[in-house]
Amino acid sequence: MAQVTENEQDALGQMVHVEDNDDELDAIAAEFSNTMELDESNTLMGEYNVILGGYSNDIEDEAKYCTVGAGKHNQILDKNLYSAVGGGLNNIVNADYGALVGGWKNKVYSNYGAVIGGFNNKVSARFGAALGGAKNTVEGRFSVAAGYGATTKGDYSATFGFNSSDCVNEEASTIKFCANSFYFNDFDAASLLPSRSRQRRALEEQQRDSDDDDDVAGRRERESRGDDDDDDDAEDVSHERLTAKCGDRLEAVTAHNRRLKKVLEALNSL
Repeated sequence: MAQVTENEQDALGQMVHVEDNDDELDAIAAEFSNTMELDESNTLMGEYNVILGGYSNDIEDEAKYCTVGAGKHNQILDKNLYSAVGGGLNNIVNADYGALVGGWKNKVYSNYGAVIGGFNNKVSARFGAALGGAKNTVEGRFSVAAGYGATTKGDYSATFGFNSSDCVNEEASTIKFCANSFYFNDFDAASLLPSRSRQRRALEEQQRDSDDDDDVAGRRERESRGDDDDDDDAEDVSHERLTAKCGDRLEAVTAHNRRLKKVLEALNSL
């Protein structure tokens, strides 16, 4: 008999001797380690794995130390270690140390990745996490995505999609929010940021400036030729455009100052 090298206590406090025959013990443990396969539809393979319940869940061959809690059609694929699916429907973990809490059609494809829940979320970068929502993707390491249609491609970054459009963050070490409004004490802080309409007006102003420059160049060319018939009309048009542009800018600055004053009042009220 092999030498006794390990002692353990049983429930009665008595010493239980374990023989130093690692190969034989490992074979016995592996034979009885896969437990709790409650339904015949579940496929439990590999070693030291557990399926607690559900229907048609699958832990494949060569996976070790993995768990499926419940749900339906959930999978932990080959050669994965220490991974878990809590429940849900049609979820897949193909990673070591991966965690998928629940939801539908979620996927963890990289080591140490996690999906908390939701629909059709995917993590394909190490240490990435999809916090919830739908159709979110994490492709950057140590990164996060949540909400709807959020994609994080940069490392050490986060993306939060809170409207119906796709929200893509390709930069590293950044946080990106996509939302139509951002309220702080009933004040829309997003109104302080350049909106599409303001950006469009800025482009229109640039175009008008360019047109004014063309008018000036044309007038100078006519003056050099001695053709001054339309100079007065051109000057009147340029003056009207300049006046209108100044009025628009003054209105925009005044509105911006009002919004900024509201933010300062909200901060002072805290």
